[in-house]
This record gives sequence, C-alpha cells and structure tokens, in this order.
Amino acid sequence: MHAIRGDIDTPTRSAIHDLVVEFTWKLDHAEPAGFAELFETDGRFVTGQAVTAGTAALQAFANGRTAMARTSRSVLSNHRLVRLSTSSIEGTVLVTLYMHDGLEAGEPIAQSVAEYRDIYVRGADHVWRFRERRSVPIFTRSV
Repeated sequence: MHAIRGDIDTPTRSAIHDLVVEFTWKLDHAEPAGFAELFETDGRFVTGQAVTAGTAALQAFANGRTAMARTSRSVLSNHRLVRLSTSSIEGTVLVTLYMHDGLEAGEPIAQSVAEYRDIYVRGADHVWRFRERRSVPIFTRSV
C-alpha cells in the first residue's frame, strides 16, 4: 500500500517540481544541454514502444528533438506525488502538448494530452532525478 500523499516535505516537493519543469523547459525551448543529467545514469524515458536509456542515448534524444524546426509548448498540471521510500517517489503529471512546424509564431495545435508516470530518486548527492519517465497517451491527434 502506498503512503499518504501528505508525507512529502515542501523542500522535496519543490526539488521534484523543479526537475519536472526543467525537463519540459529544455525540450520546449531548444536548450538540450544537461538534459541527460536530469536522469540517473541508467535512467529511462519511455514513449510508446521506444525506450531511451542511459546518459548518451538520453542526451542524443534531446539534441535531436531540439534540433527540429518545430515549436512546442507543454502545459503541465495535476502533479501528484506518492512516497515509495525515503529516496524514491512516484509521480504523475498531466501534459498537454501544443506544436506547430516552424520556429516562428503559428497556429497552436493541441498535439496530444498524455500523462507522465515518473519515478524520482534521490542520489547520494541528495539531488532528485528521474529513474524513469513514461509518457502514456490519453488523447492524440494524427499528424
């Protein structure tokens, strides 16, 4: 049985919130530097059937994603945290993704609504990182 949601202190919530926002910022603003550092060295990002795992692959993913001539913005909401242990927390985040081709302002097309299902872990350096971030589609739009 999961612990109650309220047993996570404010500094921990804040650190995890910052981690989640930084992930989104880097991809939406074409700033891939340090993306892989948001994950444990053997961390995983799962989208559909694709699994991107390990520091080199995660950084290559971010480099490729941000090199695209495409503008995106992600709206995050309903962040829920549940403690699994003293150094592990499970989280869910609802994300609405808007995209359009090109780098100038354009029509905001809602591309998808998905839920990130995350496992956050605190390392020996006391920094919270993703162990796993799994994108689970709820609503999608064909391209």
